[in-house]
Amino acid sequence: MGRVKSQWLEYLSEVLQLSEIELSKYSLTELDNMLKEHERELDEKVQQTDDYIDQLAKMDGWDVEVDEDGRIFIVTAEGGIT
Repeated sequence: MGRVKSQWLEYLSEVLQLSEIELSKYSLTELDNMLKEHERELDEKVQQTDDYIDQLAKMDGWDVEVDEDGRIFIVTAEGGIT
Protein backbone atom coordinates (compact mmCIF):
# COMPACT_ATOMS: atom_id res chain seq x y z
CA MET A 1 0.00 0.00 0.00
CA GLY A 2 2.91 2.35 0.70
CA ARG A 3 4.14 2.19 -2.89
CA VAL A 4 0.66 2.91 -4.29
CA LYS A 5 0.25 5.92 -1.99
CA SER A 6 3.73 7.12 -2.97
CA GLN A 7 2.89 6.93 -6.68
CA TRP A 8 -0.42 8.66 -6.05
CA LEU A 9 1.32 11.42 -4.08
CA GLU A 10 3.73 11.91 -6.99
CA TYR A 11 0.80 12.22 -9.39
CA LEU A 12 -1.11 14.59 -7.07
CA SER A 13 2.01 16.67 -6.61
CA GLU A 14 2.13 17.28 -10.36
CA VAL A 15 -1.61 17.89 -10.71
CA LEU A 16 -2.17 20.04 -7.63
CA GLN A 17 1.23 21.76 -7.76
CA LEU A 18 1.97 20.94 -4.12
CA SER A 19 5.01 19.18 -2.72
CA GLU A 20 4.77 15.50 -1.81
CA ILE A 21 5.83 16.42 1.72
CA GLU A 22 2.89 18.78 2.04
CA LEU A 23 0.51 16.25 0.50
CA SER A 24 1.70 13.46 2.82
CA LYS A 25 0.12 15.35 5.74
CA TYR A 26 -3.36 14.56 4.39
CA SER A 27 -5.40 11.37 4.60
CA LEU A 28 -6.32 9.47 1.44
CA THR A 29 -9.89 10.75 1.76
CA GLU A 30 -8.69 14.34 1.98
CA LEU A 31 -6.40 13.85 -1.01
CA ASP A 32 -9.23 12.30 -2.99
CA ASN A 33 -11.46 15.27 -2.14
CA MET A 34 -8.72 17.71 -3.17
CA LEU A 35 -8.37 15.94 -6.51
CA LYS A 36 -12.15 15.94 -7.06
CA GLU A 37 -12.29 19.67 -6.31
CA HIS A 38 -9.44 20.32 -8.73
CA GLU A 39 -11.20 18.31 -11.45
CA ARG A 40 -14.46 20.19 -10.77
CA GLU A 41 -12.63 23.52 -11.15
CA LEU A 42 -11.07 22.34 -14.43
CA ASP A 43 -14.45 21.23 -15.77
CA GLU A 44 -15.88 24.63 -14.84
CA LYS A 45 -13.05 26.45 -16.63
CA VAL A 46 -13.53 24.31 -19.74
CA GLN A 47 -17.27 25.05 -19.71
CA GLN A 48 -16.60 28.79 -19.31
CA THR A 49 -14.17 28.67 -22.24
CA ASP A 50 -16.66 26.76 -24.40
CA ASP A 51 -19.40 29.24 -23.51
CA TYR A 52 -17.13 32.16 -24.38
CA ILE A 53 -16.20 30.64 -27.75
CA ASP A 54 -19.87 29.98 -28.49
CA GLN A 55 -20.74 33.57 -27.59
CA LEU A 56 -18.03 34.96 -29.87
CA ALA A 57 -19.02 32.61 -32.68
CA LYS A 58 -22.66 33.71 -32.49
CA MET A 59 -21.69 37.39 -32.46
CA ASP A 60 -19.63 36.94 -35.63
CA GLY A 61 -22.03 34.54 -37.36
CA TRP A 62 -19.67 31.54 -37.17
CA ASP A 63 -20.42 27.98 -36.21
CA VAL A 64 -17.94 25.28 -35.27
CA GLU A 65 -18.58 21.71 -36.40
CA VAL A 66 -16.65 18.60 -35.40
CA ASP A 67 -16.74 15.48 -37.55
CA GLU A 68 -16.57 11.90 -36.27
CA ASP A 69 -12.76 11.91 -36.58
CA GLY A 70 -12.48 14.94 -34.32
CA ARG A 71 -11.57 17.37 -37.08
CA ILE A 72 -12.91 20.87 -36.51
CA PHE A 73 -14.58 22.90 -39.25
CA ILE A 74 -15.54 26.54 -38.89
CA VAL A 75 -18.66 27.36 -40.88
CA THR A 76 -19.85 30.87 -41.69
CA ALA A 77 -23.47 31.91 -41.40
CA GLU A 78 -23.69 31.78 -45.18
CA GLY A 79 -22.69 28.11 -45.17
CA GLY A 80 -19.10 28.40 -46.37
CA ILE A 81 -16.45 26.20 -44.77
CA THR A 82 -13.08 27.60 -43.77
